[in-house]
Amino acid sequence: MVEPVESIPALWQWPPRAAFGRPIPKSKFYERAAVSTRVRELFVDQIAQIIWAFKLSPTTVGLAATDAIPEIDVLEITLKPDVDDVSDDLLTVLNRAIPAPLLLEIRRHPAVGAGGDAQRLTATPTKDRRTTFVSTPWLPSPAERSPLPPALDLAGLHTALLAPLMPHAVRPGESLAELAERAGVIRVLEREIATLRRRVRAERQFNRRAEINRTLRERTAALTALTTTPTSEESPWRS
Repeated sequence: MVEPVESIPALWQWPPRAAFGRPIPKSKFYERAAVSTRVRELFVDQIAQIIWAFKLSPTTVGLAATDAIPEIDVLEITLKPDVDDVSDDLLTVLNRAIPAPLLLEIRRHPAVGAGGDAQRLTATPTKDRRTTFVSTPWLPSPAERSPLPPALDLAGLHTALLAPLMPHAVRPGESLAELAERAGVIRVLEREIATLRRRVRAERQFNRRAEINRTLRERTAALTALTTTPTSEESPWRS
């Protein structure tokens, strides 16, 4: 599932020297990810072209590689005419097929009368199959772009590029994988709290209502602890 972040107004301005510009045949993804027949059909039905657009590496952005992140790759995905979006199954295959951390610029061309061309940035903080993809909203194409954020190495750059897309601020010293795990716990707590509130409203027995309220307070306190960041420690990547 892609979670759009409505507050992000722009895409990143990739350095010209990082341009790679190499088309990737869909068959390469079939080979690397061992996709099913259904997913192959999704590739054919939804995607017009895949271009390995940029390679962010020590030689192209002047930042040191790390063991976890030797480079960052940017793919441009052009959807077929009248296709509104790319399926989560395809996003997962693309993410698994490329070893390096991946950012996807997705471009769509809506039907006549349905608005102009649009594009968005989509990514996932980890290579874990269970992780959630995050995204900017669809932006008019060509979209406004912002300079790359400052960073000390490629790992820091990866965090800075994805931090504005994440539903919660990155805490000091927190990795994207840790943030993704925290976000998952937050989603579970939010669902539990919503359920408990419904149960409180429906419960007529005083003792049972008091017990549910006690659990609700505990879950709410846990949620507050996971979502609150002191002002002095807020991530510099959040606007």
